[in-house]
Amino acid sequence: MSSILILGSSGFIGFEVSLGLIRNGFKVYGLTRKQENVNQLLKNEIIPILANAQEVEKWLPIALKVDIIIDTIADLVDYTTPFKVQEALIKVCKEKPNTIIIYTSGTIVYGSNKMVSNESTPYISHKLIDWRIEIEKTYKEMGAIIIQPTFLYGKNQSFTGYFFEAATKSNDKIKIYGDENLIQGFIHIFDLVNFYQLVVKNSPLLKGQTLIANSYNENIKDIVTCISSFTGNSNKSTEYIPKLNNNIFTEVLTFNQIFSISKSTLLIGYYPIQPRLIDDIERYYNSWILLKDKNSSISKFIETILP
Repeated sequence: MSSILILGSSGFIGFEVSLGLIRNGFKVYGLTRKQENVNQLLKNEIIPILANAQEVEKWLPIALKVDIIIDTIADLVDYTTPFKVQEALIKVCKEKPNTIIIYTSGTIVYGSNKMVSNESTPYISHKLIDWRIEIEKTYKEMGAIIIQPTFLYGKNQSFTGYFFEAATKSNDKIKIYGDENLIQGFIHIFDLVNFYQLVVKNSPLLKGQTLIANSYNENIKDIVTCISSFTGNSNKSTEYIPKLNNNIFTEVLTFNQIFSISKSTLLIGYYPIQPRLIDDIERYYNSWILLKDKNSSISKFIETILP
C-alpha cells in the first residue's frame, strides 16, 4: 500500500483529495493545524498530524517515510509558509530522492491574456505574484509536479462563492470586477480530485511537469446573470468596476484567462465530467447556501473584497 502525506488536509482541496485517495486504497496522513479537525480526519480514516505547517519538526518524520507528499496549503495570511514547507521538502528529496512531491499552485501566474494559454505561456512578473513564481521554479528544479487549478466551484464553491455573493447581494445592481467580456477558467472540486488521482497514478512519469487543471472557460457575465435569474432577480443590471489598489485578488478577478487542457488530457487522460456552473445552477446554488460558513477564512476574505 502506497502512503501519502497531505499538507493542508482540512482545506477545501486537501480534504477532498484526501478522501479520494483513501477510497483508492492509499494510506493517507493529513496535516491539520486545528484540534477540531482531528476527529473529522479520523472519522474518514485519515491519520492526523496536528501541527502548523511551519512546525516542520512535527511532520517531517512522516514526510521522510511516505511515498508521496502533496502540498495543498493555501495560507492567506503568511506568505513565508510556502518557503518554510519547501525548505523541508528539499531535505526530504535529498534524503529520499524517489519521494514524489506534488505542489498546488494556481493559474494566477499567467496573468491576463486574450489568447488561449497553456503550460508554455510565459508567466507575468508582478510584485504580488513573483513569490509564487520563485516557489514554482525551485519545485521544478527538485523534479516536483506542479498542479495549477483554475477557480474552484462545487460544494461551498470556495472562491467562486464571490460570484454567488455578488449576484445575490440585496441591491438593485450586480457589482463585479472586470468587464462584460471577461472569461475565466473553472474546475469542479470533484473534477480536481480526479485530476490529483490521475497525477498520482502517473506520477513516476511526470516529475518536473506543470499541469493546468481546468474544466471550462466561462463568461463571468453569464455566471452572475444565471445566479441572479435563478434567485428571482433577472431584472438586475450589472455594473463593472475596476480592481482595488494593491489587492491581488480583485486584480485576479479582472484577469481574462482562457486555458487549454491539451497537455493534461495527453499526459494523464483528464477530461471534466461535472456539469458547468450555468448548466446546473440549482444544484450549485443549493450546495452553496447550505454549506457556506460566514466564519470561514474564505467567507471572511470574500467579504473584504465584495464591491
